[in-house]
Amino acid sequence: MTKQNKIDFINEVNDRFLSAENHSGSNNTLSYNVKVYGSNISGEEIREKITDRQREYYSLDDIYQAMDMFQSDSADMLSDEVSNIDGVKECYFAGRSGGYLEVEYCNALEEVYEEDFNEDIASLYKVAKELEETETKVSNLIDKRYNGYCKLINSKDYIIAIINNLYDDKDIAKIYKKKIKNLTDKLI
Repeated sequence: MTKQNKIDFINEVNDRFLSAENHSGSNNTLSYNVKVYGSNISGEEIREKITDRQREYYSLDDIYQAMDMFQSDSADMLSDEVSNIDGVKECYFAGRSGGYLEVEYCNALEEVYEEDFNEDIASLYKVAKELEETETKVSNLIDKRYNGYCKLINSKDYIIAIINNLYDDKDIAKIYKKKIKNLTDKLI
């Protein structure tokens, strides 16, 4: 690769990060669409699959809240996973509905010109390649997790995942027993 090709590559990578469109308006931050438009599975379907005791304990609103919590927890896990990738400065959700994951990258590049003979083009080229590889790694991870999540929430496994996050019959019995004890103690 010629010196000019390396300079062009460095500038192309740098420009992509400096001119990226995002909600924060900051440089070096790329925005990834992770909007989830909902599941084909309803709260009613989940309520049909839980035990009688769980159905008595959990209202339909509680089930929908559990579904929201599952989505929120999944989003937080994705954000944490992306944040832990080397070369990522920080990431956060943005947009009116929080449907964009904005990732700020560590970018040490500057625009390079042909006449910049003092610049170490080889080391800047290496930095540009690493930045591009980091972005590819982040993009692939987000795509993999997003597609997996969208597939999950439209499958019967989603019902199982939500039910697994609910108290089981033994836990609910313990809660009821504690409430009974507290009420009984008040009578004494």
